[in-house]
Amino acid sequence: KKAQLAIAEGEYAKAMEGLNAKQAELKQVLDKLETMTTQQSSELADMESEFRSLSQRITSLQIAALPPALNAKLTQLRDAYPGVLNFDETTGMLEFNTDMSFGLGSATLSSDAQKAMNSLASILNSTNGAGFDLDIIGHTDNVPVNRPSTKKLFPDNMHLSVGRAMAVRSQLVKDTVAAERIKVGGWGEHRPVVVNPARGGEPANRRVEIFLI
Repeated sequence: KKAQLAIAEGEYAKAMEGLNAKQAELKQVLDKLETMTTQQSSELADMESEFRSLSQRITSLQIAALPPALNAKLTQLRDAYPGVLNFDETTGMLEFNTDMSFGLGSATLSSDAQKAMNSLASILNSTNGAGFDLDIIGHTDNVPVNRPSTKKLFPDNMHLSVGRAMAVRSQLVKDTVAAERIKVGGWGEHRPVVVNPARGGEPANRRVEIFLI
């Protein structure tokens, strides 16, 4: 009996040792998960803060009217390129209609859009416009990118919207607007100005906006 008890005590001690080791291992895993969760929560909070800041920035940009002389020049530019370029005099926002400015699923500017950009660059480099920087923001409708040739270059609408904003920037830089004055971005289909229909996209949502700041 003493021998059996000794064996049992040995097995018990061994089992406890294994259990303690597992508990220590489990604690390490839990500590690691807690650290990861804390980091992810912090990153998420930072992303939410950046998103709110950007949204507030865009909102403030949308209500900032431009000086009268610059407003007048941009209004003349809009009237010279109907259908290609819109200009809101109350907010100071320029808007290129992407259906008229780009081919389907493309980020290559049409000839009319290039001419409008050239005229815009002259205004931006003039005395009236030289003091402003630019935020260029691309938008699409909610129709997914499906054409293989387009998908190779732009996997989704977010990439397409940024690609078109970059094309506008590149043309303005080519037309001698200083590159350091221009920032680009894209919202894809996530900032529609009107509700997209059940089938097909809404043309008004396919646009590139330019804010002078």
